[in-house]
Amino acid sequence: MLAREQEAWSALSREVDRLTPERRRAEGVVPGWSADDLVLHRAKWAEFAAARLAALGGGPFVDPFDSERDEHWDAENARLAEQSKSMDTGEIDAAAASIRQHVRGVWASLPDLEPEADAWFAEETFVHYDEHAAEVRRFADEA
Repeated sequence: MLAREQEAWSALSREVDRLTPERRRAEGVVPGWSADDLVLHRAKWAEFAAARLAALGGGPFVDPFDSERDEHWDAENARLAEQSKSMDTGEIDAAAASIRQHVRGVWASLPDLEPEADAWFAEETFVHYDEHAAEVRRFADEA
């Protein structure tokens, strides 16, 4: 899981690195979002996932996001986008790197989890990263 997370993080980072500093800040990777917005977004979602899995304490897996409405997560995504817009690229990259190291440490410290928990963590980390890598790639190719 950690190797796959590393691979996906690196792939997304390579796509972001293709952008000039100005293009990183330009909205349009997805409607209303820049590549910088997505860099912070991807790290924070992984952090949410790691915190929720750690809170389960190795008990029976229940999708921890299932209990919260889409409106909650839409508002959280909007908050993250606003937060990233108030940060410069260096601050975003440093925050994402720190968060990522924390997430990897949490995952490494968890007891063996049910396969459903593994699949869920994958969805909230490397599957999510891959999704955004494709979006950034399309945006970079348009330049």
